[in-house]
Amino acid sequence: MCTVQAIFNLYVSKLGHFKWFCLVQDNTYVNVPMLVHTLRRYNYHESWYLGRRPVYSLQPMRSDYNKDNITFQYATENSGICISKALVKEMIAFWDKKGYLKRGRETNISGDITIGYVINYLLKVPVTNIPEFHSNLEPMWEIDQRDIPKQVTISWGELPIARHFITPNTILLSRKTLQYPKTVDPSRVYTLHCYLFPNSEGCDRIKAKLGPPSAVIAKSAVPVRLV
Repeated sequence: MCTVQAIFNLYVSKLGHFKWFCLVQDNTYVNVPMLVHTLRRYNYHESWYLGRRPVYSLQPMRSDYNKDNITFQYATENSGICISKALVKEMIAFWDKKGYLKRGRETNISGDITIGYVINYLLKVPVTNIPEFHSNLEPMWEIDQRDIPKQVTISWGELPIARHFITPNTILLSRKTLQYPKTVDPSRVYTLHCYLFPNSEGCDRIKAKLGPPSAVIAKSAVPVRLV
């Protein structure tokens, strides 16, 4: 929560220089050209709350005013959140002066849920669901490899698939795709970046560190572990 507040305050301090405020978790890869392409479809002078709602996106919360339970929608930080400059200006009046950040910390509510409370419940701005935003709450291996270049964010982590089973949640590439072994690239982010941008400076740095990727005979099945 404190991290979200610090990032938000930094953006507000430079509000005149940027059109959008975007927030993602550190286990999320951002395809920057596709992010820019997506943001250009929306007018930053209008109130836009872009992201991906989780499966259970109606968040229960107790209201300060009538003490009743309320519900609202929010976009998950795991997949990424982008808020237009116009909407940020509306948020400022609620964000700190009325103590919602402090309340979020006290009730152990995450930053993305607090953002949803301010934007969706207080300001009545809906979440605009962007299908190309992805979080580790959904199976990454279901993204077709041919569609990966079109995605804006791709996450990784672990995903429960049954009561006692957890599987690594990463993208699944064909055996012919040049990639790094999972021993050095468990998140697949190095492989993903060099797959999308093989001639980029970032990929060159990865190659300098790990060497060139190679064709790996990978199992097609998704590994599962018992918990």
